[in-house]
Amino acid sequence: MSTSFSKYQATGNDFILIDGLDNGVGLDKNKIKVMCDRHFGIGADGLIIVESSTTADFFMNLYNADGSVAEMSGNGIRTLTAFLLDKGHISGNKVEIETRGGIKKIDIDDRLFSVDMGEPSFDKRSIGFTAEDDMWAYPLTINDQEIEVYGASMGNPHCIILTEDIGNAPVKELGPVIEKHDLFANDINVEWVQIESPENLKVEVWERGVGYTLACGTGACAALAVTNKLDLVKNKAKVSLPGGELQVEFRGKRLHLTGNANLVFKGSIDL
Repeated sequence: MSTSFSKYQATGNDFILIDGLDNGVGLDKNKIKVMCDRHFGIGADGLIIVESSTTADFFMNLYNADGSVAEMSGNGIRTLTAFLLDKGHISGNKVEIETRGGIKKIDIDDRLFSVDMGEPSFDKRSIGFTAEDDMWAYPLTINDQEIEVYGASMGNPHCIILTEDIGNAPVKELGPVIEKHDLFANDINVEWVQIESPENLKVEVWERGVGYTLACGTGACAALAVTNKLDLVKNKAKVSLPGGELQVEFRGKRLHLTGNANLVFKGSIDL
């Protein structure tokens, strides 16, 4: 079976986009994993099938690179918006997209997309944190050492670790260990965060179900949410990641994520 696709990236976070509006797309976990494989497939951090929705303009059916189902991606939803725009499915400058993390509203300004990401949650139940204590300055034991961690949910769970030296943060060494820690019921995304100033953050990411990625939109939002709650940064900050920069800001109690997204290439794959 030949499947048509487009590949987009947002801040270096790349996704395979498939149009499922007219016809259903039957991809199982193994096929998604092969498509996302960078050696045997197309290569991507995730795969998105756009489908119809009864509660919004579209539904974002999102999968991680390992084929697992994902709730929400701040970068992914921007690539989806760009894809819909390029396909002619969006005619105005606003769109509402249903995700497993809720309905998200996106404002469109040429190729710049601003996503209303909603209110962050620090409730351990929304994070899937199973310890008796809250996940706030919690001493998480990893390889016989304690690491102070902070939890936040942006519709998906995040573990925030503050560092003074992002260049030497053990992202690839400890990221997979923390992701699968027994205290996280549904695994977790992990971000190391360095505060450069009250308006500038540096972030590196180990993404749940994917691994090391160049950026994570919900992770950038979680980083600002935690550091702002700690009174270390202002309500608006530039978040620098290996894949580029994102703007994250509170508008009232809701976080907004702004960045671009662009087509990389189109094609078809036989599965």
